[in-house]
Amino acid sequence: MTSEENVNLQLDEDGSVAILDDSGDFIGGVSSPWAKDATGETVPTHFTISGDTITQHTETAGSSQYPLVVDPWGGKKLIKSAWTKFDGKSTKRWVVNVIPTKWGRQANGLKTHKSHVAELKSKVGKKRVTKTIDNQFICHVFGNVFEPGTYNMESWRPNMHWRKQLNLKHQCNPK
Repeated sequence: MTSEENVNLQLDEDGSVAILDDSGDFIGGVSSPWAKDATGETVPTHFTISGDTITQHTETAGSSQYPLVVDPWGGKKLIKSAWTKFDGKSTKRWVVNVIPTKWGRQANGLKTHKSHVAELKSKVGKKRVTKTIDNQFICHVFGNVFEPGTYNMESWRPNMHWRKQLNLKHQCNPK
């Protein structure tokens, strides 16, 4: 990565790397690393960080077949803006709203989901992104072709896996 601004690289517990600006705001990232050998077998792999360099290491065994395939996903801001508001009935009920960037609408594959959620947590706070908010959000991310505007997720909705709510009945907000 080449940048004119100062960036900080943060290795997360899941193996992904968050790219943060001087204020600690998420500006990009690299998803958790993966590697496969020529036969399709998974090869253990991980990132290390040294200064402003990310290095991916593979741990091949005697049975690993070359060549190896490693292709981590890297990207930039996925969310233009995000905010929460209480629903007016209780401070225990809130709505999380997200306006994705153009990149955020395009980068909606399975391997980007952790990055979407990490950026959302950095924008609205980890406590506001409960399991139900997480699943609603990923449903909106994956199914955004049908939703050109703002995504909204409601804390009082039942928690349902995002794939099960990606339909006309639920429309990413399970009933």
